Parts: sequence; structure tokens; C-alpha cells
Amino acid sequence: MKTSYHHGDLASELVREGISQLNIGGVDSITLRGVCGALGVSQSAAYHHFKNKEALLHAIAEQGEIELTRRFKAALLGNNKQSDKAAISRFDSLGRAYITFAIEEPSLFSLTFGPMCIYHTNQIEAESMSMLHQSLIELAQRGLILPKNVESLALLAWTSVHGFSQLLIGGLMEKEMIDVLLSSIRELVLAKKN
Repeated sequence: MKTSYHHGDLASELVREGISQLNIGGVDSITLRGVCGALGVSQSAAYHHFKNKEALLHAIAEQGEIELTRRFKAALLGNNKQSDKAAISRFDSLGRAYITFAIEEPSLFSLTFGPMCIYHTNQIEAESMSMLHQSLIELAQRGLILPKNVESLALLAWTSVHGFSQLLIGGLMEKEMIDVLLSSIRELVLAKKN
């Protein structure tokens, strides 16, 4: 066992290995000892970066938020048209990106928006949530929703796609319902104009 780590950034490597183990066996499978063993470093080396398993899980949850934000940005790429239809499409694409994250990374998604969520960031201030707000602000600026409804509609949209995602990864909902959900959210959001 190595007593020190000389190859790159150990904290990042510990998080990467933690994510790998999370994907294989879930949160309960992760231990500092196991992560260090997989990397061939001592636990004392890990303690310089993470005082315990909870601190490592906190860092992994932060990576989940970073990944969601990356997916949101990718979903918006190339959709720069200045029209009502394009603004609505951008709003839809964020919901689809959120659900796709849950489908493709169910363990990371569940950790990120599970109990560790309260430790790593206030989701209302997270970059991904800011992107959702911006999408709704754009809809309001176009007169498609009332500006006073942005906060409540952000909550409605987030909790709807989140709950659906949890049901989907739990096997209680079918992927074929994604379009139905997104269409329903769009109808509810845009109906708030009247």
C-alpha cells in the first residue's frame, strides 16, 4: 500500500473511484478503505482530503450537481433562436436532460438529490436551478407566463421532473411517458399566462 500519492490530484481520484463504486454497489458499498484500496493509497492519505465517508459522499454529490449542470448546458447548445417556440423548446430540453441524467446515472442522481443534497449545496442556489429559472424568466419576458409566477413554476417543474425521475428509476414509470410528462408540464406552465 502506498503511503503517499504522487499521480495527479488525489481528491479528484478519490471522488472518481467513489462514483465508480457508487455505480456498482450503491451508497452502502462505499467506504474510504475500499476507495483507497482500489487506488492503492493509504487511508491516511485520503484523510488529508476527506475526514470521513460522509465528506467523500458530499464531494460525490457535488459532482452530481456539476454533471447535471453540464447536461443542461449541452441540452441548450445550438438552440439560440429568438422565438417563443425556441424558448419553449429550451424549457422542455432542461426537463428532458434532468430525466436523462436520472436514467443514465441513477445512483449518482439519487445521491445528489438524496440526503447528501442538504450538505453539498442549497439547490435553490445551484447553477442547474439557476438555468431553470432563467428559462422561465425568458418565457415571462416573452409574455408566455406571468413574471410573478416564475418561482412557483420553477418549483412545479423541478418537483414534477424529479418525482417522475424517481418513479422511473424505481421501475414504477415507463420511459414512454417522458413526452407525456413534459407536455403536461409545458401546458401547466404556459396556462399560467391567463
